[in-house]
Formats: sequence, structure tokens, C-alpha cells
Amino acid sequence: MPRPRNEFPNFEGKGDALRQMFRALPRVVGNMAVNFYKDRFRRQGWHDNSFSRWPDRKRPEKGARRAVLVKSGRLRRSIRIINTTFNSVTVGTDVPYAKIHNEGGQVNVSQSVKRHDRKAHRRRVRGREQRVKAHSVKAHTRSFSATIPQRKYMGRSRLLTKRIVMHINKQIDNLS
Repeated sequence: MPRPRNEFPNFEGKGDALRQMFRALPRVVGNMAVNFYKDRFRRQGWHDNSFSRWPDRKRPEKGARRAVLVKSGRLRRSIRIINTTFNSVTVGTDVPYAKIHNEGGQVNVSQSVKRHDRKAHRRRVRGREQRVKAHSVKAHTRSFSATIPQRKYMGRSRLLTKRIVMHINKQIDNLS
């Protein structure tokens, strides 16, 4: 039976169990955070006070209907506990493009294109089909910029904090 909130628990003789609980707590909280962040990919949005759905892709892929922010699954799989101490836990990722997807912003990219040969093909221009001859493309560099919308999947969340507090209270109730 849960104790009333105005009553203090009786911890006499439970010092070892309490120390063990607090020793394991950073790892447990870290795992809760990792699972919460990975669940954002399944639910396709961020949940703080309320749920906010991620914006869709500008150009959806033909045929395949895959989730937003998932192509190979590398970003989702890379979320893990980075460091734990006796009173803190750090959860993060080492994927280079993680920050821009989580925070959004402007990206300026310079891309090197190697020399290559193109095959003959046909293309439509203004409703008419044109034949394009085979030709060589010289090596070159091209630059472009893109605006990446924010699709938050990591950070502070009131829902996650509430779940952690409920878990800690439940653990303390089990000790008393």
C-alpha cells in the first residue's frame, strides 16, 4: 500500500538498500532517457508539455514510405549513455549530423564531383523528348545551402522528467 505523501518513510535498517538504489539510479535514469529519445523516432515528434509532430520531408521518396529522420537507422542507433557519475548521467550521440537535425538551421555545403562519363539517354523538355548524347563531365566543386527544419529528438522534456520522478518515488516507496 503506498504511503500518504505527508508521511515520511521509515528508513531504519534500510541504509544499504538506499545506497544501492542511489548507486544504480544514474544508469537507470540514463536508460529511461535513451529509450524516451529513441521512441521519438517511432512517434515522429517531440513531447514536452504536449506532442508536436515533426515537419514532413519536402520531397518524399517515390515508392518507399519511410519515417522522417530514418534512412539507415544510424542516428537512432547512436543514441546512448556517454558518461555516468554518482549523481549525473550524460546521454548523447556521436553522429556528425545529429545536432543540425535536433536544432535545425542553415547548412552551407561544398561538394566535390569527380570526373565521370555519362551515358546517352532521353529527357523531356517542355513536353518534348530530347536525346542527350554520351559525354564526359569534368571534375568540379559545387556549393549549395539548405535550411534544415528542427526535428527535436533529444533534450529536456517535462514528460521525461515526470516519468523519472515517478520512477524514483516508486523505488523509495518500495524501500519503506
